[in-house]
Amino acid sequence: MRYDQRGRGIETFGPLLLSAGYQLRPRWSVEAGASYWRDQSNSSATLFTTDGKQVDYRYDSRRWRASVPLRARYTLTRHSTRRLQIDAVGGVVVAVSRDHFRNTQVIDGQPSGEYAGLAKGLGLAANLGVGARLGLGASRRTEVAADVLLNKNIQPTGRTHALYNNVYGLLETLTLGLRYRI
Repeated sequence: MRYDQRGRGIETFGPLLLSAGYQLRPRWSVEAGASYWRDQSNSSATLFTTDGKQVDYRYDSRRWRASVPLRARYTLTRHSTRRLQIDAVGGVVVAVSRDHFRNTQVIDGQPSGEYAGLAKGLGLAANLGVGARLGLGASRRTEVAADVLLNKNIQPTGRTHALYNNVYGLLETLTLGLRYRI
């Protein structure tokens, strides 16, 4: 979970989303994908009380996130031979998260407190937006693609983060990638 300057939670699902799609009709296609991301962080701080005691704090966390987007795509461009294609995109995303964390406090070398926890999240979000694809080369089988989507949570469960609780309304997503048509 990252936070912007206003304190709003921004969830990131990692650097890579793999997806596959199927062309139903000349202007309709469906696609499904999967993304996984994890990280680990450790931080510590040392403070001194007014009576001279040394207080050490340590924070350790392990996090992972996974998402599965399912989308339909309708091409707004009438002719499939055009190099630039504009699409209407919509669907759902199932998102899962798990956070393990531990806070430890030591005063003058003696452990004085520890708190450990596990936060799990499961969410279902609807999304709607617009996409653009630019065909490369003479055959245009390879495309540079970008989608801008608005996401709205429709089913939060468990102890979750801002993505699932959607306390900030709509969350925006920008995806960039390469597509290859077989």
